[in-house]
Amino acid sequence: MQLKSKRQAFITGLRVLVVDDDPSTLMIAEALLVSMGVGNVECVNSGTEAFYRLVKGPTIDCILCDIHMVDGNGFQLLRSIRLGEVRGVRPDTCVILMRSEEH
Repeated sequence: MQLKSKRQAFITGLRVLVVDDDPSTLMIAEALLVSMGVGNVECVNSGTEAFYRLVKGPTIDCILCDIHMVDGNGFQLLRSIRLGEVRGVRPDTCVILMRSEEH
């Protein structure tokens, strides 16, 4: 199998959770990930929903999370994951924190 097809197979198999309280950001992030070939993108609009989704399963490979949300924030989620406080989630799960600003 060629490197490019191995890479595409890897990307297609990814499960990504996007966490943001702004519906526009969720829509844009989901569209971008799908256009890149990510096979499974799920979106939730709060830190609380993210915790419930992560515990419920199936396993998520990568989390894109807003730093500032009304209901929890990305730093709290990251800390809980790294400390092993989120049942069923590996402490080394990829977490990407993001921030957007309105102009």
